[in-house]
This record gives sequence, structure tokens and C-alpha cells, in this order.
Amino acid sequence: MDYMRLNTALLISILIILLLGGLVLLSQPKQNNNILGINNPTPTTTDQNTTGNEPIIPSTTPYLSGGMTVDLASINENLKQSGTATLTEEGDKVKVVINLNTVSGLDNQPAHIHTGSCPNPGKVVFTLNSVKNGKSETLIDAGLESLKNSLPLAINVHKSSQESTVYTACGNLE
Repeated sequence: MDYMRLNTALLISILIILLLGGLVLLSQPKQNNNILGINNPTPTTTDQNTTGNEPIIPSTTPYLSGGMTVDLASINENLKQSGTATLTEEGDKVKVVINLNTVSGLDNQPAHIHTGSCPNPGKVVFTLNSVKNGKSETLIDAGLESLKNSLPLAINVHKSSQESTVYTACGNLE
């Protein structure tokens, strides 16, 4: 009979220790397990309150989750607009999120994925939503693998619909 009480007390003690240990682990801040050092941000909806001066991720950084970031370099000395385009797979489509620094007088800027490469890309392959306040988000009807098989491709941002031959920023998909 004493063994039963001892076993029950021991079992209850072990359960309490395990429960407390689990609570301690859950209360610890999550560690970054990104041992390769690859930045993998999740695209968010357009935030009109950003400054447009957010850090730029290096050109065409491959991601573990099946995406890439393209450096959109300024190709117009007078306008000096640059930033990034982040491409991430969403099912069988690709979300393209453009983030550019805002330049006074530029708004509602057409953006496209073109054949060829910067600074003089070819014909339009995909029309993207216009860049407004330095931001654009578009879901295109193609997968990343399809885009990669169609290289060379470039993302190009135009000054305006009226001045579509004037490019402000461009970046190559690689």
C-alpha cells in the first residue's frame, strides 16, 4: 500500500515538473532558426504610412520559400527612384510587391514585367498594378518556375501613363 502512494506521489511530481517545464519553454522568445542567413519577409498589404526609405534587400536574393527579391535600380538621373520588387508564390500564381522610395510629382506609375533586361527591356509580358505612393501589389497568373523558364525578364516602372517611354526604375529577374 505504501508503494502505491509513493508511486502516485512520484507520478504526480513528474507531471508537475513536465507541466512547469513546458510553460517555461512556451514563455521563451522565439529564436531565429535561419542558419543560412537568408532574409525571407512576408509580403504585406500596401501601407500608405511608410516613408519609402525602408532598407533595400540585395538584388535577386533567392528564398527558401520559393520566391525572390529584385533590386529596382534608378535608371533616371533626374528622378532617382529605386527600391525592390518581392515575388512570392501563392498557389499557382505569383504575388509581385513593389516598394519604391517616393519622389515628389510621381504617382500612379505603370509597372510591368518585360522580356529582356535593364536598362532597355523588351515587350510587356505582364501588366502590374500601377505604383501609387511608392507601392504596388499584383497577383499574376504564372508560377515562379514558369517565370524562371522565361528568362531574361525585367520589372520596369514608368514615370506615368502619359510618359510611358520614361523609365524610373528597373530590375532583372535572375
